Amino acid sequence: MGTRNLTIVTSNGQTKVAQYGQWDGYPEGQGLTALSTLKRIILSGQLGQFKAKIDNLQWISDEDAEKIEKDENWDKNYPYLSRDCAADILEAIHFGTMQIRTGIGERKEVSVNITGLVNKETFAADSLFCEWAYVIDLDKGVFEVYEGFNKTPLTETDRFFHLQDLKEEYYPIKLLASFDLNNLPSEEDFLAIEKNEEETEDLPL
Repeated sequence: MGTRNLTIVTSNGQTKVAQYGQWDGYPEGQGLTALSTLKRIILSGQLGQFKAKIDNLQWISDEDAEKIEKDENWDKNYPYLSRDCAADILEAIHFGTMQIRTGIGERKEVSVNITGLVNKETFAADSLFCEWAYVIDLDKGVFEVYEGFNKTPLTETDRFFHLQDLKEEYYPIKLLASFDLNNLPSEEDFLAIEKNEEETEDLPL
């Protein structure tokens, strides 16, 4: 389902990953993908190695982006730049593999060598289009879930306040839940955040 989303990783005060995704942005989709990959990394004691790989990432230059766009097989040579990648970028970065779509409901694992990423963080500015986002903050040690369709202005303490334009009807995405990396939730508890949000919205004023 076309539910647009972002997967973001920050380290040393910088955004190092800001991956756009076109599909399945809701918690039971890309959210669970991000959560499960993060758990694999942490439970294997590799969070330090993950951070080192994150810190070594670079943004693709405009010149390199033009070269990639001219590559007729760019989607095969750079699958991690595809809008289909989304939260699979975490697996690609750390394990060097990722799942790609091969047909309706069909996927296969491929090896990848990431040479650079595209920074799509500004997509978080308009929550009409950015419906969900998942942020791994390696400085604060948290995994955060952000929701779109936000019509309430952010405050200076909000992560995406710097993207705010007070002239817009929809403001940047808003924090829905935050989890300690040392105490990540079960799938059931994680999915409950969306259910709890829906129940809150249904309460009479």
